[in-house]
Amino acid sequence: MDPTILSAYATVAAAIGQISAIFYLARQLKQSTQALRVATYQADVANSTSILSALYTNPEVAELQMRAHKDPKSLSPTEALRWDNYMLCALRHFDSLYYQFRVGTLEPELWVGYRSAFASRLRNKGWRNWFEDNQNSFSPALQNLVSELV
Repeated sequence: MDPTILSAYATVAAAIGQISAIFYLARQLKQSTQALRVATYQADVANSTSILSALYTNPEVAELQMRAHKDPKSLSPTEALRWDNYMLCALRHFDSLYYQFRVGTLEPELWVGYRSAFASRLRNKGWRNWFEDNQNSFSPALQNLVSELV
């Protein structure tokens, strides 16, 4: 057989192999991206549960939050410190969720629910006042989102 024809067949076979490899890599990348999104969502749910668990497992913490919602200035210094740390955790969580949404690792349909929950909390005087006093601790993107939601 003519070496030119053999070379042409080899080139075609190599091209088919390269195209197959590209399709394989694209499939693997898609599966990896889906796995990352699932893992991210599971971590978000675990973080939400962790933040909220103190409220449903400890009546004292729930009462503290209710008082802080009504009038944060009525809290004792110890209670104010607890409230401050709770709010820092909660708002870091929302900041993280918003970042994940913006970079595409949190599905838009999931962000809709988180955004709604965040907006609901910001209607509360205690949350709003705390954020206004501490907004520079958070990303400019979250600051802009809060401005939109309030």
